[in-house]
Amino acid sequence: MTDAPVFGGTGRPIKPVGLIASAFRPSDDATMYPYLIPSNIFAVLSLRQLEKIYRNVLMDVAFANECGDFANEVQDAINSYGVGRVQTHGRASLEPPNIYAYEVDGFGNKVFMDDANVPSLMSLGYLDPKLAKTELYQNTREFLLSDNNPWFIRGKAAEGQGSPHTGKENIWPMGIILRAMT
Repeated sequence: MTDAPVFGGTGRPIKPVGLIASAFRPSDDATMYPYLIPSNIFAVLSLRQLEKIYRNVLMDVAFANECGDFANEVQDAINSYGVGRVQTHGRASLEPPNIYAYEVDGFGNKVFMDDANVPSLMSLGYLDPKLAKTELYQNTREFLLSDNNPWFIRGKAAEGQGSPHTGKENIWPMGIILRAMT
């Protein structure tokens, strides 16, 4: 990947849809599309935690409501723009399962892959055990651990998630650890 966003550092165009944009991935590579879905899901989880703290401990209902409203806005946008279908796993079904995209732009463009880091699509099952039980996460995980994921690497001694950051032949230990934890 590149060390700076394209178009002179401004990144690709995005359509405002309620997602949070980021110029960089957790690996410090520039994003292809600025709406990084794992980071948006992590933001929703964090906003929900803030909502509980401010409502139940700090008794600031107004700020708790703001956190909850923001979390709802981002979650709705994830559901609308951050999910898609790709032909996966050699399934014979006519309609492949829904999975999380890694990055999107709000215009309909999506990247289906994962980068072995945190937050990542694989790490979502660790960050939110309830999410790990959903069909959407399980379908995504199955895709990530398949040859349909361009950054899933199988070697003679090991297999696991890699990353554009480390190249096509390197498995990230963090990917192996997150796989085991989820």
